[in-house]
Amino acid sequence: MRLFAYLLIFVSCFSCNNEELVPEYQEVNMFTSDILYDIDIDKNGHITIAGGYVWNRGFMIETDVAFASVKTDTISNKALFCLLRSYEDLLLTVGTDGYLFVKESSQDPWVFHRTSHWDILKNIIQTETGYLASGGKSFGTGYVYHINHDFQIDTVIYFKHQLSEVKVISASKLISIGWGNIQRSDDNGFSWRVLPNEGDFYASVIFTSELHGIIIGYNGTLLESNDGGNTWQNSSANISGNGFNSFRKLVKIDDGPIFITGNQGKLWKSDDNGNSWHYYKMNSKSDIYDIARAPDGDFIAIGSNGFLAKLRF
Repeated sequence: MRLFAYLLIFVSCFSCNNEELVPEYQEVNMFTSDILYDIDIDKNGHITIAGGYVWNRGFMIETDVAFASVKTDTISNKALFCLLRSYEDLLLTVGTDGYLFVKESSQDPWVFHRTSHWDILKNIIQTETGYLASGGKSFGTGYVYHINHDFQIDTVIYFKHQLSEVKVISASKLISIGWGNIQRSDDNGFSWRVLPNEGDFYASVIFTSELHGIIIGYNGTLLESNDGGNTWQNSSANISGNGFNSFRKLVKIDDGPIFITGNQGKLWKSDDNGNSWHYYKMNSKSDIYDIARAPDGDFIAIGSNGFLAKLRF
């Protein structure tokens, strides 16, 4: 009887830790069925959303946190995947066929900078030497573009595997992830070494400090590093709802939580640097591609089928 009672307590606690939660949220109609890939919210509450369809069109949606006015501007004939807010407060985006657009302020137009290559760029970051854009063809070649401050390519490095993201660890140290590979660079991305890994299509990576990093894989892998990205291990965090084709992106909110966005309306939220996760499920079949915090403290999530929702946790 005593053993049975202990088992009941254990199962009850386990169930509580893995409970599927429903966040308070309100969907907003963006009048598009295309994918909304990335979101930027500036200090004044101006919202910019990059989206489109890979081979058809790329657009920017601009609005405010009240969604009183929504403007859609088709600026490209190919999808745009990533938004970067630079140290100089420029807004940059990259997309299919090596497209690069730059915007100086919310009132200025997007300026097109055609790179000399025709590769699919999924991600752009700022480094000590300029910008680094990365991407790849599905299950094929990957690459990084080293782009100078005049928005011209200085160097292109090719890999045998597709890259999902490149992120800065600290100073000149970078990490890249992609199809079955994790790589680290100690010279701003000019040379790379492959790290041992568990093998997944790695989707996204963040560093919460110079030592602590987290990687997710599309098929539910959750890895952690505590030595600046030199080695990676399966996380000991108890996380539910993950599995085949589940995770999409890691997002670290400044002075706030960490989110994992997922497919079919799924979100995971950590308030303790990734040690534990709360699993949330919205009543939506849309895949969640990004999430950001608005100045009023609410969160805005975007995704496939033109999905946009304001959330409160």
